Amino acid sequence: MADGIARIGGAIAGHRIQARRAGTFAKPRNGCPDVKSRFCQVTGGLVRQSGPGALGRGRSELASIGRPDVPGSHSSQRRARGCTEAGERQVLARGFKLQAETTPGSANLFLHHEQGRLLLHKEDGCFIDRKGNVSFNREEMLELTDGYPDRLSTNALTRPLMQDYALPVLAAVLGPSELAYWGILGPAFREFGLSMPILVPRQSFTYLEPNVAKLLDKYSLSVEEALTEWAQRKSDWLSKQDEWKLEQQFDRVKQQFLELYAPIMNTVSAVQPGLASLAATNRDKIIEQMKYLESRSIDAIAKQHETSLRQWDRIQLSLSPLDKPQERVYGTIHFWNRYGSEWLAMWNDVPYEAIGGQRLVEGLTN
Repeated sequence: MADGIARIGGAIAGHRIQARRAGTFAKPRNGCPDVKSRFCQVTGGLVRQSGPGALGRGRSELASIGRPDVPGSHSSQRRARGCTEAGERQVLARGFKLQAETTPGSANLFLHHEQGRLLLHKEDGCFIDRKGNVSFNREEMLELTDGYPDRLSTNALTRPLMQDYALPVLAAVLGPSELAYWGILGPAFREFGLSMPILVPRQSFTYLEPNVAKLLDKYSLSVEEALTEWAQRKSDWLSKQDEWKLEQQFDRVKQQFLELYAPIMNTVSAVQPGLASLAATNRDKIIEQMKYLESRSIDAIAKQHETSLRQWDRIQLSLSPLDKPQERVYGTIHFWNRYGSEWLAMWNDVPYEAIGGQRLVEGLTN
């Protein structure tokens, strides 16, 4: 592993870049890590035994690797914009919607500034941000690019080109939206003499916790049903607990009442037409009171099965919290805190699926 890192570190355009083995990042100054440093430390420690290396885009040595026509730099932003616009037309011509669109006048560059990360635009020969915090003419932009390359970074549409130039990429692991907007980058890769890497769908998982698996068995519920029919299946289960068939009884009584009440409405209307409205109001109030009693009765049954209903809710909260994919709400940290580092290490044994997509994983606990 160390030899491989050394080769990578020495092969990138002859520049001095320190490639570090994951988990060996320097300690933050003053013992107070920023979010990025802490992320590197934690993730590096988790995958240390697997052998990956880490290369930080923010390091000035990496940012300095470039030449005048590096994709996204000031001298080639017009070429990059023209290529992405051509890619957009190709995608639209094939009947697909755009997941990311080029902004007219965009320089495809971010400036790291005391006001934050500012997106630069080209206007009247100058590079400016939308709020007017900064403005650079061509000469000033050249000086910034040559002297302080780490203060500039590419945007989402041109970052794939920059990273491929800095460190040729064999494959890029991407989520669904990223895969979609990479579709417009083909012309840009060709324009800058680069080969688009293999696009690998990101692996997506729903983790079935052991206690939730037991609840599924208890209520004869499959994972697919829990994800797509949970509310209906829960309602059906509660209805089966109603040994008195309250819903059917109330439906029958309401129907009988309406049939018995109809002749009375006809009679009072004949006596005085103005009473028809009063009779209808009276009928509706009686039906409303029946529905209220029905609702309270069903609530009483639910109260008797409160523990079981909480278990139904536990299923939904685990597999589809907030009606969203599990990984969008909990992420890895939630389960890592619950099951420990051993749980995370066991993911190395989960088979890889080249086509990606959502997959169910269970077990992973001792």
